[in-house]
Amino acid sequence: SGGLDGTDHGGDPMDCCAAHPEAGCGDNEVAACVCKQEASCCAFAWDVTCVELADQCGGCDPATGDGTTSGSTGGPMDVCCEPSNQPGCAEDPELEACVCALDEFCCANEWDGQCVDAAQRACGLQCNVVPGGDCCTANGTPGCDEPPVQECVCDLDPYCCNNEWDGLCVSEAQYACGDECGLPPPNMGDCCMPQPAPGCEDPAVTDCTCMINGGCCLFPWNDECIQIAVTACGIMCEGVDPLSPCCLPSMSPGCGDMMVEDCVCAFDPFCCDNEWDGQCVDEAQMDCMVDCG
Repeated sequence: SGGLDGTDHGGDPMDCCAAHPEAGCGDNEVAACVCKQEASCCAFAWDVTCVELADQCGGCDPATGDGTTSGSTGGPMDVCCEPSNQPGCAEDPELEACVCALDEFCCANEWDGQCVDAAQRACGLQCNVVPGGDCCTANGTPGCDEPPVQECVCDLDPYCCNNEWDGLCVSEAQYACGDECGLPPPNMGDCCMPQPAPGCEDPAVTDCTCMINGGCCLFPWNDECIQIAVTACGIMCEGVDPLSPCCLPSMSPGCGDMMVEDCVCAFDPFCCDNEWDGQCVDEAQMDCMVDCG
């Protein structure tokens, strides 16, 4: 989609496999694959999430993001795998510089779990993750004690193995990976009301909503799911007004509002020629004054 000009910026600054503050990356094919999944990568900055997606799109060697840090082999770098309430990770200045270029908080405040995650995703740090406690309990440590469940969850949500196994990891264990955790059954309750489990009682509304936001079938059915259901899936809920259709991604070109289409597609023809993806939604809000709440 838009945001990719095909220019060869040269060197590492636009490396698809290294985070950088500019939008997009130097390989148009990889960038298109990534930005179809995460529009912000081509609208704002190429962050650690974009790097991870670039790897999944086949654009990165598995070893490192930018070739400067090869990962932990024991010794001082292992300390960088541990969150700390102190800023930075002085044991490896090169790794520290890489992470803090992405997230200044890590060197200005503390080396927390997100800093460790960034170090692994974008800067080549390799941490040996020891499985934690019960997969059905938010155990405060990375991973859990059932390898098949852990592998399934962490493929969906690397945070669960890189940082800690929190409540969302437990939800993913039951609702996406088949573990019996005693959480409420999915697909129950009024579609117009928040639910403690994914989905709602109308299968058609649930399927329609989850096609737009897959989290509505993994996590509790929340106000965002209700808003999507009202806007795109044909239900009426008291007190919930539909958003502009231009606020929701679609696999079809355009969004049905000619004024918005004319504005967005003037600088991003992909949105009217191919599909109205997440980046088109971002552009509608940022550049064409569409209120998506």
